[in-house]
Amino acid sequence: LPGVFSDNMVLQRDKPVAVWGWAEEGEKVTVKLANSEATTEAKNGKWRVYLPKLKAGGPHALTVNGNNEVTRTNVLVGEVWICSGQSNMEWPMSQSFQPAEDIKSSKNQKIRLFTVPKLKANEPVDDVKSQWVLCEPGEVPKFCAVAYYFGRHLQKELGVPVGLIHTSWGGSPAEVWMRQEVLAEN
Repeated sequence: LPGVFSDNMVLQRDKPVAVWGWAEEGEKVTVKLANSEATTEAKNGKWRVYLPKLKAGGPHALTVNGNNEVTRTNVLVGEVWICSGQSNMEWPMSQSFQPAEDIKSSKNQKIRLFTVPKLKANEPVDDVKSQWVLCEPGEVPKFCAVAYYFGRHLQKELGVPVGLIHTSWGGSPAEVWMRQEVLAEN
């Protein structure tokens, strides 16, 4: 499974849940989550299933069975938000205005954090080396301040689990986010 499918993850509520990964050619793969199950067969070494819409809640276990079994635990279903941008979104909690009290009181089992590491690549990648972590004082100082405050407010207002995916890179020119072929044509 890709890194985004780790223990402590949050899956989007009220939408079909896509789960994907890699397996041997023709391998039968079954995915189970809560009371849902889907089966497929790997083609070209890859597979993808869609589980039905789920209501907010958890924790659940996500189990993938094929030639081996992989289980992810403490899985929640709720709101998932991608938090992206440049330096204003990259700014960590530890450097925000008077962060000590907010960091100290940040423990919230219904908020989960995922940071996409910076990676230079000429083509899209299938995976990133990261995992979901619990929202707690040991993790929050290095997480995006804007995303944390947004997620904390959202979780309080909606009363459902919130997953925050932080993917920002300050000071990067727009050209590095474009395909080389597009730039060459201009």
